[in-house]
Amino acid sequence: MSPLRLFRAILREASCLPHPYLQSFAKGRAGDYFRRYRNSPEPLKHLSRARSNLRKLERINRGERKPFMQLLSQAYGRTGKLRHELLQPHLASSDPTLPSRERIIPSKPNSVPPTYTPTLASLLTSPQAIKTSKPLSHANLLTPRTLPTRAIDPSSEEARLLGPFSLRRLVNIHQRQYREQTSRVLPPLEVRVLPGRDALEEKQLHVPSTGLEQYDPVQALVKLATAGPRPTPSRSRKQGHPDDVKQAEPHCHEVVLGKVKHHSRRWLRRRYRELLASIPSVTVKPRPGDLPSEYKVDWASPELALAHDVPRPLRVMTQEEKEWIKRAQTCGEQSHTGRVSKQ
Repeated sequence: MSPLRLFRAILREASCLPHPYLQSFAKGRAGDYFRRYRNSPEPLKHLSRARSNLRKLERINRGERKPFMQLLSQAYGRTGKLRHELLQPHLASSDPTLPSRERIIPSKPNSVPPTYTPTLASLLTSPQAIKTSKPLSHANLLTPRTLPTRAIDPSSEEARLLGPFSLRRLVNIHQRQYREQTSRVLPPLEVRVLPGRDALEEKQLHVPSTGLEQYDPVQALVKLATAGPRPTPSRSRKQGHPDDVKQAEPHCHEVVLGKVKHHSRRWLRRRYRELLASIPSVTVKPRPGDLPSEYKVDWASPELALAHDVPRPLRVMTQEEKEWIKRAQTCGEQSHTGRVSKQ
């Protein structure tokens, strides 16, 4: 297949995706790829990736779940290049007011341990914003988990036997933890500010912004996850009756949700709910006085996030249930002690 026919086939398959944003994302990515390698001396070498993208789009339009979730993750910044762009506002390089840490090796300028911004620290210590189930603690941000005892306490028995810990190894451990943890974190699509962004800017407090706040992407995803079926037009509307068109206008949905060939809109709503389970929500709230702002990480949509993707409590345990559990534990302990005494 020639490059032009392959590009047209990708655009044709991308036009069958169920949402306009996914269509534009797939078409733009294909256009950038072909535009980058169109003047290559051997363009056929770069067509294998384009063919794999075409096969993936065909699998999506056939209704397969795995490639569709991969496309959603790339389009909404859970993986890929967009994820790094969404994470950039939460790094120390984007906050000029953040003080740097002291050097570990005084004579080496590159021995400064990584600095965690308040937003990044909140994301790394929250179970809603990391890919694994074990987040960091606030103490681990300054003291990595993999540090041995002699690096933390120079007067310990291990330090007395093995000698002082190497400062270069200490620098490498700090940098390695920073790279590993930032590769696990899931960046938010938007940063909410209470009561407003202008109030914090007047206090000269730096507030990160992804640039997507004006589009409200989380609310658009919630609408896609809860969108019902399209209203079926009546006979008079098919015939072009003007009164029937006016009556049908209020029932039209703002968010258009299409249909994959072999799956219904209910299947699509479930896929968008799985996507919402991997999107954290960051809220910035100013503290009283001249104290810095408080960063809170929560679920983007707790009522729609699926528990099997990101572990979260389904609901809060009531006091009556706690009493029942306590009573069952005491009864179990009494029966166990009774059996032991009989023996």
